[in-house]
Amino acid sequence: SAEDTDSFMSRVIIFPFINAKPRAEWISNLEEKLFMDSKAIITDAIEGLRFLEKDNFQFIESKAMKRCKREFYLQNDSFTVFADKYIKSDSDSIASSESIRKAYTHFCHVEECPILNQNQWVPMMKMKYNAKLTTKSINEPDGTSSRIRAYKGIRVEYPADEAESFWK
Repeated sequence: SAEDTDSFMSRVIIFPFINAKPRAEWISNLEEKLFMDSKAIITDAIEGLRFLEKDNFQFIESKAMKRCKREFYLQNDSFTVFADKYIKSDSDSIASSESIRKAYTHFCHVEECPILNQNQWVPMMKMKYNAKLTTKSINEPDGTSSRIRAYKGIRVEYPADEAESFWK
């Protein structure tokens, strides 16, 4: 479920390894060397665990770690990244499904990330924001009105400098 995914993803910590050695510099007997140093490795791991315990088991992520985690989210759950930034709970508001879809699609194009299918992101949105499916009346250019699918309890909020670009 979306709730289980949120719970799991909030616990994910990504350690970026930015220093890669060319294959020619790889240590051929690395496993043996690690085994020989296992006492020091375990001692360091226990010391690290003690530091974590002193910090009440709160791991502080570096900026590089946060960037890697955001990239991971964008590639695996782009809607959550979008929603955290642009969807706000508001019991008096009604947001059309089409306006959410357009804003989300635009966000994914700008961020160059995969777009989840609507049947994937709608349940996530409904659960996270307790949004209720409803309809919304809109006035057509010809003077008639029609009803469109919408969600009560949320609004899409854009920074003023981005609002217009979301609809292009």
